[in-house]
Amino acid sequence: MSTYILTSMFPNGLNEQAAEVFRQKISKRNKFAFVASEFEKMHEKTDKYFHLFLNMFENAGICFDEAYVVDGRMSVTKAQEAVKEADVVWLSGGDTPTQYRYFIKYGLDIVLRQHDGVIIGMSAGSINMARTSICTLSCGHFKQEVYAGVGCVDISVEPHFVRSKVSEELIALSKERTIYGLCDESFIVCSDERTEFYGEIYKLHQGNIENILASYPVILREYDPNWSVIFQEEKEKIQHTAGGSIEDIFHFGSTSIPGMVAKPTVDILAVLKKDVDLDVFCKCMCDAGYLCTKYPDKTKKRKNCMNFVVPYTVDGVDQYKCYIHIRENDVPRPELLFAKYLREHPEAAKEYGELKQKLAIEYGDNRQEYMLAKTEFVEKYTRLAEEKVRIEEH
Repeated sequence: MSTYILTSMFPNGLNEQAAEVFRQKISKRNKFAFVASEFEKMHEKTDKYFHLFLNMFENAGICFDEAYVVDGRMSVTKAQEAVKEADVVWLSGGDTPTQYRYFIKYGLDIVLRQHDGVIIGMSAGSINMARTSICTLSCGHFKQEVYAGVGCVDISVEPHFVRSKVSEELIALSKERTIYGLCDESFIVCSDERTEFYGEIYKLHQGNIENILASYPVILREYDPNWSVIFQEEKEKIQHTAGGSIEDIFHFGSTSIPGMVAKPTVDILAVLKKDVDLDVFCKCMCDAGYLCTKYPDKTKKRKNCMNFVVPYTVDGVDQYKCYIHIRENDVPRPELLFAKYLREHPEAAKEYGELKQKLAIEYGDNRQEYMLAKTEFVEKYTRLAEEKVRIEEH
């Protein structure tokens, strides 16, 4: 089965999320083919970037037995064989139309479409992977061009996208076809099964701009007693996988409150023991099939926290039954107090359920706004829960 990864750029090497996803997707690591954008000139520059990106993979723990450059220093036949034999093919950045002309000249367009390994396109490479390749002035091309690309994926991208600098050119083009704006550090993974989005990505369609991860629909379900069963099953799996690192595991969120409507994803909070080696813990979880996302500590209250998830799909539907939140043992856990308070106060739970249903109608197509609109209620009852605990302790 083929896997296609469309990227913009990783200025500082693969970020932690990209590194983990790439490690999971790249299971075969025998041969790596670096396909240049300029085949017949600038070989020294091509070799420089070949080693740069090879080092990027090695720094992420992805090492290949054999790696080579595919460009004009190979015959047409040799170039085709080199791409066919590679487990991973990297389509480099550069001048997009020039790269595509070399694909045609060397017959690599057909080889790429038939390839059953992993193909990664960066910048120009990601544009050319599409069924419809769109080269814009805003992306640094000398002129605007729209042409039939290699056809590996049916997604047209604008790499190096900056939301605050959207051009009239892009808006006009989006009225004719959908374009995905890839900000640097973001990437899209396409396979026969699904399309996954990672990082800051925007969908430009009919003149509108939507943040992909902010625009997934809010779908509430009636309370399902099976959610507690799912929690217990997942708790046992986590304990079996990394029990030596775990102090305790809790079920929280709306799926932990009997009778509450909820998005059908079970929220789990795993508290780490003191001085746990986070890298070892992360590896254990990932080896068990979880996808790790580390994020910056913006509040200064969630030191070294991680989430383990399966990403969103192009259809905006959660495909995984659990979302696992990781906290260190000296970090406050207000989400547990909030859920406990609502379980003990049915009138507050009823009010929250009604609010969620109202907001799901109002903000059903924008999860970010939906979550923000709940903030006042959550903060109010979290304060009441904390006050209740203080009174009970005295």
